[in-house]
Amino acid sequence: MNIIHGHVNMAQQSSGVTQMVSMGVHLNDFARLVDEITTHLDELGLHPTEHRKVQAQLAVLSAEMASNRRAEPV
Repeated sequence: MNIIHGHVNMAQQSSGVTQMVSMGVHLNDFARLVDEITTHLDELGLHPTEHRKVQAQLAVLSAEMASNRRAEPV
């Protein structure tokens, strides 16, 4: 099972307050999110340049996830 971890810094109503948040996301859930964003990307109304950048980033994420799935033992 692959779990993706990340950290988010959040400041609430002050530049001096920082909260650390840690969360994990299962690879299958993340893949579903990437698929949903890819499916509905046109609905965001992005400028064509930004649209292409997001498409490229989503393609990279999809390729990396596909690579990770193949690396898992059966």
